[in-house]
Amino acid sequence: MTLTIATTGPNSGTGAVLRTARAAVSGGPHTNDRPLALPFFTLAWVVLVGIVEIGGKRRGEPRLYSAMGGICLGLGLMAGISCGGVAGGGGGPPPVVTVTVSPASANLFADEAGNSWPAALTQKKLTATVNNSSDQGVTWSVTGGSTNGTVDGTGLYTAPAVMPNPAAVKVTATSALAAAPGSAAMTVQAPTGLGTSQITVTAAAAGGAAHGDVVTLIVQ
Repeated sequence: MTLTIATTGPNSGTGAVLRTARAAVSGGPHTNDRPLALPFFTLAWVVLVGIVEIGGKRRGEPRLYSAMGGICLGLGLMAGISCGGVAGGGGGPPPVVTVTVSPASANLFADEAGNSWPAALTQKKLTATVNNSSDQGVTWSVTGGSTNGTVDGTGLYTAPAVMPNPAAVKVTATSALAAAPGSAAMTVQAPTGLGTSQITVTAAAAGGAAHGDVVTLIVQ
C-alpha cells in the first residue's frame, strides 16, 4: 500500500518544518496556528494601554487618557484579529477523491454452460483509477450478487449463465480513499439457444424458380 501526502504553500521537502518554524518566529504566516509573535504583540499593546491610563491619572485628565487608551486597545484587537485571519487562511478544504471505472459500459452475452464462444463475448476487463492514479487498490463487486455475474480482484467481469432481469448490471469499484465508489454498467443479452434444430433454406437461381431445402442448424 502506498500513501501519498500532498501539501499546499511554499514549504516542501525535508526542510519544510524548519522553514515553517522560522516563519512563525518572525511573525510570518503559519499553516496551522497563529504566528508565535502574535502573543508578544498583544502583550506589548496591553502594556502600552496601561501606560496611557496611568499617565492620564497622573496628569489629572483621566477622561482624555481613557479615551486614548480605548482607541489603542481597539486598534490592537483589530490588528490581532487581522494577523490571525491571515495566518489561518491558507490550505482550504482537501480535494475530493473520485473513483473512475473504464469502460463505463459494455454489451455482453450470457455465459451459458458449454458454449465455445470467444471470451470477449462473455467477459470484460475493467480498470479503476483513483483521482487519475491507477496504482491505488480498489475492491470490486457486482450489485445483486452472483446472479448478475462475477468480478475478480483484477476487475475481470464475467456474465452470468442466464440473462439477468433487468439486463443492466452494475459493477462497482470501492476505494478507502473515496467517499463514493465508481461504477460501470454491463448490459447482458440473451444468446441464441444452444442445440440442434431444423430450418428451411430457400434460394432462387438467376432467372429460375425458387428452391427450398431443409438443413440442420447446430448452435454451439
